[in-house]
This record gives sequence, structure tokens and C-alpha cells, in this order.
Amino acid sequence: MKARRASRQRVLQALYRYRITGSWESPAQIQASFGASTLDDSGLDAEEDAPFAALLYQSLTERLDEIDSLIEGASRNWRLDRMAALDHCVLRLATAELLARTAPVRVVLNEAVELARTFGADSSPAFVNGVLDGVMKALNKDQKG
Repeated sequence: MKARRASRQRVLQALYRYRITGSWESPAQIQASFGASTLDDSGLDAEEDAPFAALLYQSLTERLDEIDSLIEGASRNWRLDRMAALDHCVLRLATAELLARTAPVRVVLNEAVELARTFGADSSPAFVNGVLDGVMKALNKDQKG
């Protein structure tokens, strides 16, 4: 689980750079930008679960329009460009993970809220939780319909 958390943090950092620059990096560029060490600030080794990080990153790059559409539909009165950059990135990451079905829904939601709590503003965890609830409702509706 710790390796996956570190991988999520790495992908979140790449997403944040994309949100700021508008340019996707190659997986090799992402690794190089983190330096020779794969350990993050908490001492977690993201490379222990590199296939997971690669799957998330691929899902994000291939399905970004679908992901943003789900987020926008679930966020009442918030346009994507008006969201805090970090909140938007956490939402993108969690939605990609929900679509890829890489972990149980509860785990994905808890991890997203933790990322928002760790890196976002005081209001970020509640905002992320609320929007992801709407994303889940939309995904459940699509599966039933």
C-alpha cells in the first residue's frame, strides 16, 4: 500500500506540472525530474509499484477529456479552470483510478482525500470528497444504464 501511495504522489506531481505547463511529459522525463533517487520525502519507494504508476499515467493521458467531463459534471457551480490546481489534479488522479479500476472504490476515495489533506488547502479534502461522490454516482449510473 505504501508503494502505491508513493506512486500516486508521483503521478500527482506530474499532473500538477501538466496543469501548470499544459504539456505532458514522457515517463522517462518524469523519472528524470525526480532525480536519481526514487524515494519521496516520506521515504516511500515509488518504483516498487512502477507498473501501477504507469497505468495511472497512461489512463490520464488517454482519457483526460472523459475524466474532466466526469469531474465537471460532478462539481456543482465550479468550472475546471476555477478550481484550485491541486484539487483539480487530485480529482483527475482519483477519477482515472476509478475508471481503471485499480483498487476498491473506498481505497481510491480515501487516498484522494489524504492527498488533498496533505497537499491542498484546508477546504480541499471536503471539496475533493464531495466531487468524487458525484463522479461515483455518474459512473454507477452509466454502469446501470
